[in-house]
Amino acid sequence: MIELWRPRQTWLELAAGDREQFLAGMGGQMKELVSAGVTPVGMGTLAGEAPWSFFAVWPLPDPSQAATFEAQATEAGVAHYFDQIQLTGAVLNQEGLAEAMLKAGVPG
Repeated sequence: MIELWRPRQTWLELAAGDREQFLAGMGGQMKELVSAGVTPVGMGTLAGEAPWSFFAVWPLPDPSQAATFEAQATEAGVAHYFDQIQLTGAVLNQEGLAEAMLKAGVPG
């Protein structure tokens, strides 16, 4: 799963202490994911003119864990403070990606 997010005005207007409290709660949820076998490959900030500010890359041992991400983000209230998208799919090697690109839009 690749997550992308950017702050909403509600985050930008939030006091520093309230931001810290929110992020501390998110840290607890991340620990739950790690204990379930989902460890981030990486996370950080996006450079340049990207329309998103932050990213995280998570390998999912079980595709059903994508629903867990969505539920936790909803429960934590992430959407109140951030616009977020979550992208899921299979990791392919170069040949597999080329084959998928060749077949794009081809029926059957």
